[in-house]
Amino acid sequence: MLFFKAIIGVLAQVLFFGLLLLLPARTWFWEDANIFLLCYLVMVIPAAIYQCLYYPKSIEARLITSSSNQPKEDKLALLIVILGVMGFFVFIPIDVFHLMIFLPPSFAIKFLGLGMAVLGFAVIFTVQAQNAYAEPIVEIQEDRGQVLIDTGLYAHVRHPMYSGSLIFFSGVALWLGSIFTATFGAVLLMLVFLPRIFIEEKTLKNGLKGYEDYMKRVRSRIIPKLF
Repeated sequence: MLFFKAIIGVLAQVLFFGLLLLLPARTWFWEDANIFLLCYLVMVIPAAIYQCLYYPKSIEARLITSSSNQPKEDKLALLIVILGVMGFFVFIPIDVFHLMIFLPPSFAIKFLGLGMAVLGFAVIFTVQAQNAYAEPIVEIQEDRGQVLIDTGLYAHVRHPMYSGSLIFFSGVALWLGSIFTATFGAVLLMLVFLPRIFIEEKTLKNGLKGYEDYMKRVRSRIIPKLF
């Protein structure tokens, strides 16, 4: 059943990304977008299968979409994040096909973007493996005996999932040909993440043993040594 849910979730995500990109582009034959979707599918299906086999608790955590322990403000913050990510993807084809704010990137820059997307995905995958409590919602998981995770990527930044996401999204935008979205759009997306980060830190500081000391040890939220 877990395998089935994971694969359905993967296919739904790929379809969702495809609609966000191809509908504003007004074509189903956008080669760069189709290559990205294929590459993403090739990466995420084996990753999901691997995690089902070796990190099932991580998969189960990400399937949780609601809880009575979720702070009310997190529901709004999560909605803003979802809308922000959707807006980011939708603006890529709008820029590439209609606005053309900057000149199209060279193939070398586009290939760099594809590499960034793979790196960002690898960071996200690593975070999911290292933190079995990484749910889509903010809550103290008392029923699962949640403990502080301060090793691996969490030893460098408090929110490596967001770090990987920003690398991934920026890389996708570069590969698809939108330098504007890869730069300014990524900055705006980071600002969209901030309210949720503050809510998460407040919740964990108040309810998770050791988190306040962890915040003192690891100062950076998303970018090591910078922010």
